[in-house]
Amino acid sequence: MFAYRGIFLSYTNNRELQLEKLTGVEIRSISPRNRFFSPLSWQVSFGGRRTDTGRERVLAPYLDGGAGGSWRIASNTQAFALATADLEIDDDLGRGYDAAPGADLGLLHQTPRFSLLAGVKTKAWIVSSQHRQDRLYGKASWHLGREFSVFAEFNREDHFDRMQNTWQAGLHAYF
Repeated sequence: MFAYRGIFLSYTNNRELQLEKLTGVEIRSISPRNRFFSPLSWQVSFGGRRTDTGRERVLAPYLDGGAGGSWRIASNTQAFALATADLEIDDDLGRGYDAAPGADLGLLHQTPRFSLLAGVKTKAWIVSSQHRQDRLYGKASWHLGREFSVFAEFNREDHFDRMQNTWQAGLHAYF
């Protein structure tokens, strides 16, 4: 997979390059709670992504988000738990859309120069097709100042009883 500023391409078995994911916005705010303050941790993203219908892989618009809490477990480390919701819209889906409630549990270790994120995410698609989608993820980022970071990411996903491993590396530009 190749990544550039939220655009992910994959090389298929048919020897074609196809759009895998186009991210419009992706924000995650993980703020730790304590006995005096209880900020809400949240995440939101939208764009277009390749989704598996069980018969084929189609590019569908998506919106997903979540909210929950985060707790400091060491000086630079926190654990988080978010309830999530996911929505995909496409004519190739059984009813033209699908929705999935789920959960995202993880750990975040962060210093001014380095961050490490690891977790598990599960969701249950409930409208067009009833199935679960589980993902184990890890991401390491080296911050090159306020505007850029270099990252390496691993995902292991179980979807329609098929396991898929994905490795990515790239450069994030912040503005």
